[in-house]
Amino acid sequence: MFHVSIEKKWDESWSAVPSNTLMQRLYQYFPEGSNRWIAIFNIYGEEHRIALDSPNGGTTLRLQLPEWFIDTMGETGESREHIVRFERSEDMPRATSLTFRLSSLPDWLDIREVLEGPLSQLGVIKQGQVLPMSILDDTIILDIAEPADTFLFLDGEEIAIHVVCDVVEAEPEPEPEPEDFSFLPQAMPQALAMPQVQVQKGFVPFSGKGHRLGS
Repeated sequence: MFHVSIEKKWDESWSAVPSNTLMQRLYQYFPEGSNRWIAIFNIYGEEHRIALDSPNGGTTLRLQLPEWFIDTMGETGESREHIVRFERSEDMPRATSLTFRLSSLPDWLDIREVLEGPLSQLGVIKQGQVLPMSILDDTIILDIAEPADTFLFLDGEEIAIHVVCDVVEAEPEPEPEPEDFSFLPQAMPQALAMPQVQVQKGFVPFSGKGHRLGS
């Protein structure tokens, strides 16, 4: 266990960034090393885990965490010291299948492509964990994980990722284009106009020369 100062980092990455001194201390206590270290927090009786990224300077035992991860733990304040345990990723079970659930999803969005990068950074996950989805201004929950009921290390492309959505939001259909009548003449030529016929009202008697029948 290490007494580590926790700080927020303000970028959108999902991994923890240790100081150089903290990383050196890890290799002193675990000379066999690890492909990736997992930081373990126990806050108010609940366990939280996140994978470490490459170190970034510093001569104190410091760990920078994503803002949303600190909020998930229920912590407040800019900096605070915690007792942190570390585990080698090689000692954790590997995830084989993950099924996420969210309330709504636009049909144009491939949620799998959106999740791959952040999950690789996070490195570890457990069934029931809630994750932020800034692109949807919403959250997503890990509904089913295999193996279940344990923290799983996210390693490799063999993990099957499924998404269950309560509502799929279809894109609105575009309004139909107005029909083009520009090919029609704007006015008929004078020569083709129908002649005007004057019709006289009332009875007009035959004005020609009359003949009697049989004459």
